[in-house]
Amino acid sequence: MMTKTPEMAHLPTFWGLYFRVSDVDAGAERVKVNGGKVLNGPMEVPGGDRILQCMDPQGAAFSLYQRKG
Repeated sequence: MMTKTPEMAHLPTFWGLYFRVSDVDAGAERVKVNGGKVLNGPMEVPGGDRILQCMDPQGAAFSLYQRKG
C-alpha cells in the first residue's frame, strides 16, 4: 500500500494484481502474442525479483512477478 503524493491526487485508487510466473521474459512474449501490451519492464526490483506491468486487450492492467532464483 502506498499513500498518494499530491501529484497523484487525480489518479483513481486501485489494487494492483500480480500473477507469479516462472519466467517474466516468456510471460512478456505471451502477453504480446495474445494481443496485450507490455507497459513497463521486465525489470529487477530490490531483492532480485523481477516484475512486468501489462495491459490485456480489453484494457485491464495486471503484473507478472518472478521470484529470484
